[in-house]
Amino acid sequence: MGGRVPRLPDLNTLMALGLLPRDGILPNEEVKKILRVNDEQIHINRGKWYNFPRGLNGNLVERIIYYRGQGMLCYIRGMERFVFLPFCLNQGLDIYGRYTHGTPIPFNGSAEVVKLEDLKKSKDAMTKILSDLKYQLIYDPVDIDEIAANPDMLFECAVVLSDYTRQLPQTIIPKYKLTEQIIHYESMILPYVNTALMSATGIGGMRVNGQEEQQNVELASRQVQYASLTGMKWLPIDGPVEFQELTGGQVAKAEEFLLVMQSMENYRLGIHGVANGGLFEKKAHTTDLENSINMGTSSFTIRDATWNRQQFCTIANSLFGTEIWYEPDEITLNADTNMDGVIGDGAEGENMVDAGTGGGTSNAE
Repeated sequence: MGGRVPRLPDLNTLMALGLLPRDGILPNEEVKKILRVNDEQIHINRGKWYNFPRGLNGNLVERIIYYRGQGMLCYIRGMERFVFLPFCLNQGLDIYGRYTHGTPIPFNGSAEVVKLEDLKKSKDAMTKILSDLKYQLIYDPVDIDEIAANPDMLFECAVVLSDYTRQLPQTIIPKYKLTEQIIHYESMILPYVNTALMSATGIGGMRVNGQEEQQNVELASRQVQYASLTGMKWLPIDGPVEFQELTGGQVAKAEEFLLVMQSMENYRLGIHGVANGGLFEKKAHTTDLENSINMGTSSFTIRDATWNRQQFCTIANSLFGTEIWYEPDEITLNADTNMDGVIGDGAEGENMVDAGTGGGTSNAE
C-alpha cells in the first residue's frame, strides 16, 4: 500500500510540553463546578418557606425544583407522611394542556426524567410502591364542603408546584438548564484573566518544523483556545500558513474581563429574580442616582416565581389543612420588607415555624 500510515501523537510528550492538561480537565471546568454550586445556592435561598409538614423543608423542595422544574405534594397512605417529589404523566391532559393525573417519581439526585413505563420495570421496592400510585392533580383551591363530601380527596389528590409560569403547559425547563450556558461562558473569564495577567501581548503562534499531521487550521484554533484558558504564552504550530496572523490583536486588560464577568453574573442573578447591578456598569465613578437607574431588580421574574409558590401554598392549604407559606428573601428584593431598618438580617418570620423544623400540621395527620 502506497498510502502514508497515520501516526498518533505522543500524549506524554504533549503533556510534558504543557500542551495537554495532566488530569484531562481544563481550568474553566473547575471554575464551572464552583459556579454551579453557587447557582443552586442562589436558587434555593432566594425565598423562605414556612410550615411544611413533618419530613419536608424548603431546601429539599427547592432542590427538586432546581433540577426538575416541577414537583407535586401528596400524602402517601401506608407511609403516613407527606412527600414532595417529581412526577410523570399518568393519564392525559385537560383542555388547558395541564396534567390531569400524575405518579410520583423518586428523586435520586439525578436530573433525568423517568417515564412511567421505566418506573414499573424497576426492581427497587420503594420505586415499585410509587409506580402503583396515581393522584389527581388539582390547580384550584378546594372548598371545605368538597372535602367533607369526599374525605378521600386528601389521599387521592396532589398539588403541583412549578418553578415559573410554563411556556408550553405540559413541559417546563429546569433552572439548572437555563443557566447552563451562562455558567459555561462565565467559567472561562477567570482563565482569560490569568492569561491577560501573564501576557500583556496575548498569545503568540510560533511556527515549528516537522509533524505534518498538524497542518490543520482547526487544530491550531483548538490549541489557541486551550492556550487562552490555561495562560500559555507560545504555541508550537506546524503548517504552511503563518498562524501568527490568527493570534494577533490587542489583548484586553484584566479589568475588561472582570467587567464582562460581572455583567454575566448580574444576568444570571436576573434569571433567578435576584436584585443585581444591571447588565452593564460604567467603569468610571457613578453617583447613587446612576447606580439606582442601572440596578436590575428583576421584579417580574421574582414576582412570577413568588406567585407560583404562593398559589401552590393556597391550594395545598385548602386541601390538606396545612399552613404552608412562601415569601421572597429581603436580599432577593433588595428591600426592607419587615421594616426593621436592616436588609437581610434573617429576622423575618422568626416567630413562625420555619420549613427547616418540619413542624407543620395537616388534616391528613
